[in-house]
Amino acid sequence: AAPETAWQHDMYMDQAAPAAYPGLVARSIETGTKLYISNLDYGVSNEDIK
Repeated sequence: AAPETAWQHDMYMDQAAPAAYPGLVARSIETGTKLYISNLDYGVSNEDIK
């Protein structure tokens, strides 16, 4: 039988998350962590990624 309520996962943090977790965004910026993105279409610019 199907569940009576809609399924929701608990992995996604929406726009309200920074208020719920103060300092979370600031700490991630201060680490200097870089994300390497490759194999994109030639039409994708650096500005698109930012």
